[in-house]
Amino acid sequence: MFNRQSYLDKLIQVKDSDFVKVLTGVRRCGKSTLLMLYKDWLLERGVQEDQVVEISYEKMENEPLKDGHRLHAYLRERIPGQKRVYLLIDEAQEIQEWAKVINSLKVTLNADIYVTGSNSSLFSGEYLTYLSGRYIEIKVYPLSFREFLEFKQYDTVNNLEQHYQQYIRSGSFPAVNLVEDENLIRTINQGLF
Repeated sequence: MFNRQSYLDKLIQVKDSDFVKVLTGVRRCGKSTLLMLYKDWLLERGVQEDQVVEISYEKMENEPLKDGHRLHAYLRERIPGQKRVYLLIDEAQEIQEWAKVINSLKVTLNADIYVTGSNSSLFSGEYLTYLSGRYIEIKVYPLSFREFLEFKQYDTVNNLEQHYQQYIRSGSFPAVNLVEDENLIRTINQGLF
């Protein structure tokens, strides 16, 4: 996993604050990976494995938890009342009435809550009012040119023009920059766009 330190630092800065942390950005820009990096950071700092609860709505096994009442019941059963937990929910917009459910979890559980979602679907609809004044949005973008250089492990001083041209051709999405074949890069970008 590529460490996107500037975003990780933002999460660390707001850790244990009384706000829901909402990571937004276009699909495939790295929000899910950022949650995994944050989980690793927590575990490295002494947070116990049972204090981190992850739910990814990209996994079929979590399909039943799209129902807000089921999710609420599942988490109340799984999260003990006394011990602080870190709740990491990937693709929160998949939850029916997601903002209402997240707000209820915020006031019910002893949890520091982090959610991801794409901008357009996460912040549309009337239910967002349930979180008004109760969340911090962290906007996640595809790779900057500096991140691209680090991601590709390129020299950050020499050959910048050549690297920049490659950055322009391949784009800034992390997954695209894991491959070298120009045709495959074009195909992946077409799918993303």
